[in-house]
Amino acid sequence: MTNYHCHSHYCDGTGEPESYIVAAIEKQMQGIGFSSHSPVPFASSWNMPQTRLAGYLAEIDRLKVKYADRIQVFKSLEVDYVAGLVGPESAWVKQAELDYVIGSVHYTQPLPDGTWWSIDDHLGAFLNGLKQVYDNDIQKAVKHYFALQRQMIQTECPHIIGHFDKIKMHNRLQPLFDETAEWYRTEVRHLLEVIAKSGCMVEINTKSFEGNGLLFPGVEHFDWLREMAIPLVINSDSHHPNHLTSGFQFVADHLLAHHINEVQVLAPSGWQSMSIAEWIK
Repeated sequence: MTNYHCHSHYCDGTGEPESYIVAAIEKQMQGIGFSSHSPVPFASSWNMPQTRLAGYLAEIDRLKVKYADRIQVFKSLEVDYVAGLVGPESAWVKQAELDYVIGSVHYTQPLPDGTWWSIDDHLGAFLNGLKQVYDNDIQKAVKHYFALQRQMIQTECPHIIGHFDKIKMHNRLQPLFDETAEWYRTEVRHLLEVIAKSGCMVEINTKSFEGNGLLFPGVEHFDWLREMAIPLVINSDSHHPNHLTSGFQFVADHLLAHHINEVQVLAPSGWQSMSIAEWIK
């Protein structure tokens, strides 16, 4: 198994990066990639401060060497796409000499007080921003979120698209929109069509699986992933060493049930396909 989406104490995760590597070795994983939330040019409680970036990059490089004979360790960032401010093609991202980049949209638009609204905040903050920025029009907010992801892919395409339908996360607590509605399914399919043309990978993100059974994207979209031949990685978006492989067996079983037989793994020579049967054992 592999996991290319891990957060540590450098951003909003728990624990030293090395503790994740030790846990991964105990699980006999093939590879682990660190992808701290990238710095952003505004106040954030969970993005890595710019002042910590150099130390983070140096530590991952050190750990690569230390554990080279036991596990493949990769250096990455989950780079926020904020149009006009930061994205996967930002100069400092390129200078970081990363092994790959995860591109994600968390922030869509600033609130009237200048702070940025995030789709990934707690429900109260989400509802507050929905009211202030989108006049409580959830369809408008969702469409803007998907439009920003298409814009990122078309202008600053990363290697991996992070949790592309995460805006649905609050529906488990308070139903905000119908995920089976035609307008929503159209947004998802349109984004996947753009991804398919770009050649970038989609992650099946299991961060919320143990808590509420959610996957990003959900099983209901697996057939489209197969039809469009979109390359996949399975990531847990772990914020604690104990969560490195959460939900992986469930995802593997359901991908196979939808006749998706391969995932992508990173080797020193680059990305390559591996059978799910081989990956999960």
